[in-house]
Amino acid sequence: MVIPAFDVCTLFAIIWVNNPPDIEASHIQELHCDQGFVWRPNCVGFFVVGQSADLTAEIRLNEAVQFAPDVIRAIQVPFFVGQEGVMVYGGDGGKGTHAAIPVGSYALTFENGYLIDPKSVDPNDVDMLPMWCRLWFNRQDHVEPKILVQDAELSPTYPLCMQAEIIR
Repeated sequence: MVIPAFDVCTLFAIIWVNNPPDIEASHIQELHCDQGFVWRPNCVGFFVVGQSADLTAEIRLNEAVQFAPDVIRAIQVPFFVGQEGVMVYGGDGGKGTHAAIPVGSYALTFENGYLIDPKSVDPNDVDMLPMWCRLWFNRQDHVEPKILVQDAELSPTYPLCMQAEIIR
């Protein structure tokens, strides 16, 4: 099942997925940036590949993950969806988009790339290109967090950090 595409304002180069009503931001450390995400139960923030605030997101539910040919970054983490489904929103903390994902444990896969071929523009302009992402929710009980497609900006240390503090 595909949930129709929606726009996300990714100020601060991050897209958040939370279980409502838990919409509190996480304290981000350098090791989170190095691995491309910050995770705690009920909340994950994925760092996007560019600096543009323009991102078109799509959610796929219980479909086999098939990366787009132009994927630049992909990350898998465990995620439990509660009774309220999930909220997806950008780093600006805006209103976000609600997705009625059924309750359960999932492998959440984040896939990210540019809407325009980066090779077709001046290298100094690449970070400002509009982006796309797919969030794949696939039922799975035991999920190992891992970088599935690693770009040059990531330099993860294993095991990946699966803890963060709430900013109060």
